[in-house]
Amino acid sequence: RLQLMMQYIYAHYEEPVALEDIASCAAISKSSALGLFKKYLHTTPVKYLIDYRMKEAAKLLSATESSVSAIARQTGFDNTGYFCRTFKELYGLTPTEYRRRL
Repeated sequence: RLQLMMQYIYAHYEEPVALEDIASCAAISKSSALGLFKKYLHTTPVKYLIDYRMKEAAKLLSATESSVSAIARQTGFDNTGYFCRTFKELYGLTPTEYRRRL
């Protein structure tokens, strides 16, 4: 079931995804989904989703010339400011700084 939920995240990270969506793909409750992610991955499903989105964004920043706001939208973030803050928390650099360093 954990594998199903992870595959759902990989396939749908560009779309709006809620905990309920992740859990329902494996036909389990939200609390069961939380429990499985905590037990085996030591994180929550939503945090796992955000981290995956950030990894994909980092790849796009290094491989394309797309704008930061376009990459934010492409990786499932509606709010570019939130995207930039989250990216900086994870990588220690803003998306623009990250791109420059490459």
